[in-house]
Amino acid sequence: MLKFDSVRCLLFALISVAFLVPLEGHAQGADVSQPPQSFYTVGHTVFELDVVGNHGERRPIPVQVWYPSHQHEGRVAIYTSALYGVALIPGTYDALSWTTTAENAKEDLQIAPPKAGGTDHGFPVIVFSHGSVDLPIDYYITLERIASSSPRLRT
Repeated sequence: MLKFDSVRCLLFALISVAFLVPLEGHAQGADVSQPPQSFYTVGHTVFELDVVGNHGERRPIPVQVWYPSHQHEGRVAIYTSALYGVALIPGTYDALSWTTTAENAKEDLQIAPPKAGGTDHGFPVIVFSHGSVDLPIDYYITLERIASSSPRLRT
């Protein structure tokens, strides 16, 4: 059985090693603050998926989709919470009103077609779940960057 001092020393050693080992991107001098090269404009759309609950009730689930597009013109995506404009306690607090502007996504663009004559048969599908606590827009930068660089994602 490990004593408290042994556990503390082991934990200190592991933390020290973690700080001494450089991250791959930083070791090579990569500028991770800048978005990677974009191959595509990113399209964004939201639709509702109708699911039937345990008691037969309709449970609409909003689904956000980010995808590669060859179109460059479009309305810049603005992300909001599902509670946008909803007064939680009317007369006491203002309705939720914050928005986030997309880094690269535009609303309702056409999906980029597969390359003609090549072996490219489309794009991989990545299903991302934000979990039960977070919001999908907490990850919009990551999801936009994945969609814009789809040629790197081969299946």
